[in-house]
Amino acid sequence: RSTIILTHTNFRFTSGNLGNLEYTSAQLNEYDMQYGKYALEFDGWGYIIVNNPFDEKRRLFLSFTVSFYENQYPDLKVVGDGIDATITPVGSEVREVDYAKTVAVGFLEPGEHKLQILPQGNTGSYPFRLLGITFSNEVDVPDIYGFAPVFSH
Repeated sequence: RSTIILTHTNFRFTSGNLGNLEYTSAQLNEYDMQYGKYALEFDGWGYIIVNNPFDEKRRLFLSFTVSFYENQYPDLKVVGDGIDATITPVGSEVREVDYAKTVAVGFLEPGEHKLQILPQGNTGSYPFRLLGITFSNEVDVPDIYGFAPVFSH
């Protein structure tokens, strides 16, 4: 059984090698060749297995692509092990390019957790793009590290 191995509390898809990440119904796509940035793109229902490496319950944050314009990316429901969150990938900032947003989806106990990835309603012009996973005991993690990629779609 495979898991995501986190470096510190943050795991970003910054190479084509995702270690032992287990997922379904997604494709790894290098969306920014200049900076070597990757996303897991979900065209339909799927799942990911995440591993909270800490000895205590931690908040799980997901980073994903947003656009100022509606219906670019599908809404998404994340369900599993006490998490039931809906993500709407519409940003509040007017930008000429799509960018990353990081939101808390819930708390997870130590160990492996299988999370269902369920696109909702609108299909969007592009698939849902998962950019990274963070475990933290902080209350809020903003758009971390100024991560604002440029997309060519």
